[in-house]
Amino acid sequence: MNPRSDAPNRCLPTVDQAVEALSLEFDFGEHGQRTRLSYRSGARAFLRFIEQQDSLSPDTPIDSLASSITADFNAWMQNATHTRPGPEVESDDKAPQEGYSISTRRLYLQALSRRLRFWWYREWLTFSPEEETRAKKALQIQHSRDDRRLIQTRSGAVPTDFGDRMLATAIALPLPTEENVPHPRARRKAQLEILPARSLVYALRAVAMSLRSREQGFSSRGKPADTYGLRQAI
Repeated sequence: MNPRSDAPNRCLPTVDQAVEALSLEFDFGEHGQRTRLSYRSGARAFLRFIEQQDSLSPDTPIDSLASSITADFNAWMQNATHTRPGPEVESDDKAPQEGYSISTRRLYLQALSRRLRFWWYREWLTFSPEEETRAKKALQIQHSRDDRRLIQTRSGAVPTDFGDRMLATAIALPLPTEENVPHPRARRKAQLEILPARSLVYALRAVAMSLRSREQGFSSRGKPADTYGLRQAI
């Protein structure tokens, strides 16, 4: 989503200056040195993200940020190459890593959220908190759809009725009888090898069918459970 173009014509700080403004004016408290350093690391990551955008730079006016800035920054952190955050500077001696950890992303997003509130208070942004929230939800929905498409990918070498074949084969496994396994203990041992296998195959098939029903928009509630195969399995 692009920022609105009806912002008042006034002198605004650059992105770099706006990021630094919070560090200068925010009261981290007497024991907030660790928080200050964490926010500074988050600021460096945010400015690196800005530098890699086609339409933005640290010298761009702060009102050029779009409402999707938080969602875009979060997506960038998932794959960005970086070094581990240090106390003040990132050393070249540190091995580069791909993607920030979940805990680091959460910390940096928290720092960005505080900066956004500070910038809204200063009236430096042209989008509202509600617009920023809608942009984050829209990206989450898109990622959810992409994940579902990846899950639904099926190898062409696997037949579409593979689950039915596997279940039928498991149910058809013959249980040992007194005739072919006379000894009770040996017969029981053979049964314990077949019965769990049947139950496992049926459970996997049931889970697959449940997931497929959800993807197709159907609910399994209110429908009688197909317990025939389970009875056969056990």
